[in-house]
Amino acid sequence: MKKFEMMGNTMKIHNRPFGLQIPDYSLAREGNLYGLWDNDTQELAFSCEYEYLRAIHDHYIIFQKNGRRGLMYYDGRILFENKYDDIGFIELRSAISLFVWYKKRNLYHIATIHGEILMRNLPDWNVVFLDASETHITRYAWSNYCVWSTDYSRCRSPLNLLIEELGYPLTFDSLDKTYAFGRNASWSGTLSDLSSQEIVDWIIAGWYYIVRRMEELAMRFGFIFNMAALRHMDVLGICCCKEKVIVLCPGLLRQPPIVVDSVLVHELCHLKYPHHGGNFWKLNQDIARELGYKTNFSYDFGDEYLIDYGHPFPQGIDVCRIINKTLEKMYDLLSHKQRKQLPLQKIPL
Repeated sequence: MKKFEMMGNTMKIHNRPFGLQIPDYSLAREGNLYGLWDNDTQELAFSCEYEYLRAIHDHYIIFQKNGRRGLMYYDGRILFENKYDDIGFIELRSAISLFVWYKKRNLYHIATIHGEILMRNLPDWNVVFLDASETHITRYAWSNYCVWSTDYSRCRSPLNLLIEELGYPLTFDSLDKTYAFGRNASWSGTLSDLSSQEIVDWIIAGWYYIVRRMEELAMRFGFIFNMAALRHMDVLGICCCKEKVIVLCPGLLRQPPIVVDSVLVHELCHLKYPHHGGNFWKLNQDIARELGYKTNFSYDFGDEYLIDYGHPFPQGIDVCRIINKTLEKMYDLLSHKQRKQLPLQKIPL
């Protein structure tokens, strides 16, 4: 038998209600490679051929071979082949979920333990975060806690999809009116004094019309984007070019439609030109003229039309959370038939 070094216990026997017993393994090492020693049978359960081994949640093991990581069951059954940069579990406060995240080519993905893909091509792990006070997973700030799109071409915004599916009544009937409401309340200082329902009505309608405008512009000028996302940030918009995700700031709700158009066009143009070179600005300006604007959407464009309210979005008004809660209510209104037909999926936790 080859000589190896015992590294201490890595897995303990764990008695479960249905009688499952997890072996008591210890980590073994030979040179720079690792294996597992079964303390019950006093034999090597896994030979020392792994560059990395880590036990997770009693009966799962993350392993690495040839610089790539995978996931297997405690008895050696492979759940995810070793072809990922990194892999791990998504943990919730009150329970251990059966969701796995993995990283491949600098993009993150989420799947069930059985390999069913739930989320693809996330550009940054920070856009998938856990709310420590809830047993939910959140994808992007706009997304309902438990609902996300599984078909980008049919659902670029869950909120817009549910509003149109349910015929949800909007208090405002245009982007001009949501802007006027936000501007007047902001200038008068009454925005934070409005009732919670007035704020919700304004935010839901404003986001709906902004996304609908972006879809109109994309269709008219031949752009394809996957998702419209919302996040509190210092700029009004960014484009994740490779993933075709347009991320917008809640502050856009208080800007005039011409500024909304300039931000949307700017980010959509990045889908074709992920830089600020001559071709990017030419396309940007051609679209501005086609839309009938006498000005070009240049960097100094905002100096003339952008409204500086002198203060950030009022404290205590969390636009992302308001949209999340509204999405939950809307989803609950869907019939069983609608839920089966729509490109949304509610994952049981």
